[in-house]
Amino acid sequence: MINIESLVSDSILNEPIEITVGSVKMKINKPTVSTLISASKYIGKLPNIPNPETKSDEIEIVLGYARDCSVIGEIAAILFLGHKNMFTEKKLFGLTYKFVDNVKPLAAKILDEYSSKDLYNLITALLSEQDIAFFLNITISLNRANLLRKTKMNETIASGL
Repeated sequence: MINIESLVSDSILNEPIEITVGSVKMKINKPTVSTLISASKYIGKLPNIPNPETKSDEIEIVLGYARDCSVIGEIAAILFLGHKNMFTEKKLFGLTYKFVDNVKPLAAKILDEYSSKDLYNLITALLSEQDIAFFLNITISLNRANLLRKTKMNETIASGL
């Protein structure tokens, strides 16, 4: 049974969540704000796909835009790994010499092994744990505060007037 106390403690302790994609159950950490921001950079790379007007338009649109949507695998991989685990440092004699990209191999695996439905379920399950509404409220509130802030205009006074 889920109660408010367990939700609060899970959030504070960042307890892993269990999600099921296809027939596979996975335990992963809830996405953080930095993960959401990292994923957003990739979401911005998605093409602007029109909404299909009829059922037959769906196939045409999917086939027409699918080649530009490989970034979906990277979005899922970022949400799955989290911002902190996107890259791994390699050290030699105490010096960092290479960053290993953990996103691209996982993205390729996700695209190769998951169906469209499984990919959708993975992404929505991860995003639903982020409490997107709170993030949206923060950004809207800060944006409004910025719009309401009075700005000083540079005033030039002409001499002799």
